[in-house]
Amino acid sequence: MVELIFYNDETEYGVTFQLLPKRIIHISKASFIDGNISSYTTASCFPFHKSSSESLHDVRLDHYEEYFYENSKLSSANVFFSIVPKLDLYDKSLCIFNYNENSIIHSYDEVRCINGEVIKKTFHVSPSKQIMR
Repeated sequence: MVELIFYNDETEYGVTFQLLPKRIIHISKASFIDGNISSYTTASCFPFHKSSSESLHDVRLDHYEEYFYENSKLSSANVFFSIVPKLDLYDKSLCIFNYNENSIIHSYDEVRCINGEVIKKTFHVSPSKQIMR
């Protein structure tokens, strides 16, 4: 596989190619505002054949994230997955980021609704992955 990344102002596009057989298998788009990520979208490409001489792709949205900031710090993110656009169906989780006294994200809370039940989990960021903002 080979991934090509294209930049256009504050938008980054990624296209992943499979070499054998030759085809696009994945595309992504990341949007930034003032250097901060504002959204990220991924889609998978599945080949289907319209006729014996023509091959087309069905593009399916996999994942969408939108990011929110307070006082120049990442505060939360909405994450959409299991997306079925034609039926306006999706699963969603909300991530709320927690900072320590050094303004480093040390954990985040994920709130997700599964089968009508609200589930909240806290995930801790390992010290090697913590980045000061």
